[in-house]
Amino acid sequence: MASSQKSRNWEVKVTSLPTTITAVQLANTFHLDVRRIRVPRNQKYDTYIAWISDFVSENDAKEFSRQWSEYVISGVPIKCTAAPPKDDNIGNYPPPQPLLPVIESGNWQVKITSLPTTITAAQLANTFHLDIRRIRVPRNQKYDTYIAWLSDFVSEDAKEFARQWSEFMISGVPIKCTAVPPKDDNKGNYPPPQPSLPIIESGDWEVKVTSLPTTITAAQLANTFHLDVRRIRVPRNQKYDTYIAWLSGFASEDDAEEFARQWSEFMISGVPIKCTAVSPKDDNTASYPTAQSSLPVRKSGNWQVKVKPLPSSITAAQLASTLHLDVRRIHVPKDQKSDTCIAWLFDFVSKDDAKEFARQWSEYVISGVPIKCTAVPPKDGNAGNYSPLHQSPDGQKLTQPYRDKQNFL
Repeated sequence: MASSQKSRNWEVKVTSLPTTITAVQLANTFHLDVRRIRVPRNQKYDTYIAWISDFVSENDAKEFSRQWSEYVISGVPIKCTAAPPKDDNIGNYPPPQPLLPVIESGNWQVKITSLPTTITAAQLANTFHLDIRRIRVPRNQKYDTYIAWLSDFVSEDAKEFARQWSEFMISGVPIKCTAVPPKDDNKGNYPPPQPSLPIIESGDWEVKVTSLPTTITAAQLANTFHLDVRRIRVPRNQKYDTYIAWLSGFASEDDAEEFARQWSEFMISGVPIKCTAVSPKDDNTASYPTAQSSLPVRKSGNWQVKVKPLPSSITAAQLASTLHLDVRRIHVPKDQKSDTCIAWLFDFVSKDDAKEFARQWSEYVISGVPIKCTAVPPKDGNAGNYSPLHQSPDGQKLTQPYRDKQNFL
């Protein structure tokens, strides 16, 4: 008997399926993640086949096949066969992949009906494996079930998505998906593509986010929530197994509560987060912080932070705006010879300050690329491969008379 394979490459081939079957229906039937199932398009026979991927071993694939063979779907018993992995995925079955690729632009939409009234855009994003900005759940719907709109589909993709996901069960009720064509000037009964919530620039209401991983940073949350990083604070030295964060600058109670409702149960590192709207308090005397950048500006110190990879066109002024630092603390060396460049940030008071800054900003995305920040200790006499912060008064090299004046003073 062949030994079990350790890699998750074994598959199961399912035959004698009805031609109307979808990956979503099979996921419901087999109690599997829909991303493990593929139903090839445009099959030419009276019955369809499907492929189920990601079995840990030969034994797992064979046991699944044994359990489900002869299961009746639409009045016909199916047949399941374990299929071994093939080198470089050469074979007559596809590699594991999401049901549909993410489409970045397009005018078609998908209307989803029969949703529970408690549904949020974040929950639908997790379910459909889509960017949350493509999903809108209109507020204040007046029926027993809700509708949602998914945007940015190219025509055939909208129809295929609707076919695959119709009858998927959410909260015990099968949903219905319908492809909707674009309308001139977006006039119609559906909203234009937009983020599920607008960015609020100022306000006193806050949102408390709990059940975060202990490695989370303000920069990562800014990328996730599509917010300015200055609106996010992750308190240092939290003493629990999970972290909390504070999001500030919500204009009203409604905005804070709507944000909390939309994002609660969103999955971060495999754990659903919880969001709670928090009212402002007089003079900001409360157990939560005011809106501010994730780290205060330091005026002096010898520790540095190295930042890479940055776009080659980046300037110190742009980094100062992004990182909320004095531009004099930033040095971007000239004539770097690679496609990306590095920058140096100066004047961190201590090792802890430099490391905390590096931890908070690592993975922040600039021009579509996550940056990496590394704390760098001081070197005697500033001997090293980075530049000192302080410049001469005119921003150029010190002249001999100026050096003499310094020595005299």
